[in-house]
Amino acid sequence: MNKKRTQYQVNLSIVLLGVFLIVQCGTPDQRHAALSAEGFIQSNDDFELYYQIRGAGPDTLIMLHGGPGLNFDYLAPDLGQMEEHFTLIYYDQRGAGRSTLISDPDLLNVEAHVTDLEAVRQHFNIDKVTLFGHSWGAILASFYVLEHSDKVAKMVFASPGPPRFYPYLSQLRSSIMAWMDDTKRDEIDRLMAARQDSTVSARKSCIDFWEPFIRGYFSDPYDLDLIRSMRGDFCAGPEEALRNGAVVGTHTFASIDDFDLRDRLQHIDLPVLLITGTGDIFPEESMYEWETAYPNSKLVLLDGAGHYPQVERPEVFFQVVRDFLRDSPE
Repeated sequence: MNKKRTQYQVNLSIVLLGVFLIVQCGTPDQRHAALSAEGFIQSNDDFELYYQIRGAGPDTLIMLHGGPGLNFDYLAPDLGQMEEHFTLIYYDQRGAGRSTLISDPDLLNVEAHVTDLEAVRQHFNIDKVTLFGHSWGAILASFYVLEHSDKVAKMVFASPGPPRFYPYLSQLRSSIMAWMDDTKRDEIDRLMAARQDSTVSARKSCIDFWEPFIRGYFSDPYDLDLIRSMRGDFCAGPEEALRNGAVVGTHTFASIDDFDLRDRLQHIDLPVLLITGTGDIFPEESMYEWETAYPNSKLVLLDGAGHYPQVERPEVFFQVVRDFLRDSPE
């Protein structure tokens, strides 16, 4: 299949779409009989994974949020348009949100995350999933497909994290903070340290940190009206979970701190959509590497968008995703 790289130019407006992982399952009657609004899935090592279902479209999507260490509340509110066409299954990943909190590094690794995703697929009796991962979620989806390629139909990567650790993830913090002057950088360092202060509300310190920090994820960090239109909440969930997020992220990435997926994915011939903004925190070079790694991939770059193109270019983002899911062969 010939790869298509498309660059869209549309007037800047509207709202953000985070990360998600899309799953298609059996008949509507079979699917809706198995679903409830929310609940818990048991992992293979007896931890609980909280899930929630939104929308009632004919096809089912499982949403993989970013992080690791976040939960899906930063993502779901800005994906309302997806609910018009799909049934969306969200779950808080291991150690985060309303799932069982875990701090043991031996239990926070990419292998455990892959096993959890397989448990979600099995819980809902889905033969073949369509994975739609945002940011870290795309990395997780790629590790999953290496183990379970026969269980995957297609994949959508929204603003994916890179296919290898070096140099991209090692440069991530400096990329997010590139717009800041020294004063703002010092403020961010102070707010980051304050998040570890157990005498202060975890939600308050989280909000104080993310209010300035999120600006670096957008194509224009000075467009505050657009940035504040993002409905997702990075600081939702239990206080203990907000404090545990950094632990989850640190240990999970430590388990793959030298990963390079480029050559390992060459045999995966599934349809893959890569969609991100030209102003993403991860450089375009890393997107081209994804495109090369997956032989049956299509890369779409959105001008004037950053890490959340569903907020900055929603009218194009949602249309591209819907077209891909409808047109791609099973």
